[in-house]
Amino acid sequence: MSDGAVHFAHVSFAYGGDSHVLHDIDFAVTPGQTVALVGPTGSGKSSIVDAAAPLLRPDRRCSAASTASTCAR
Repeated sequence: MSDGAVHFAHVSFAYGGDSHVLHDIDFAVTPGQTVALVGPTGSGKSSIVDAAAPLLRPDRRCSAASTASTCAR
C-alpha cells in the first residue's frame, strides 16, 4: 500500500450497545482518489470519516493506513 492510502478491512463500530452503525466495512482509497460517502441520516457516513481520522475506536478494526497495518478489537 502506498503512502497516504487508507484501507478498511472488516471494520465495525457501535455507539454503545449492540446497534452497529458500521458492520464489517471494507474499502480502500488511494492517494488522489475522490470518494463520496452517500446515504441516509444515521447510516454511518460521519462514523467512517471519524474512524479514518481516527477520532473513534471501532469495535473491530483491521485496517492499513500508509504502510502500517493494524488489527485491533
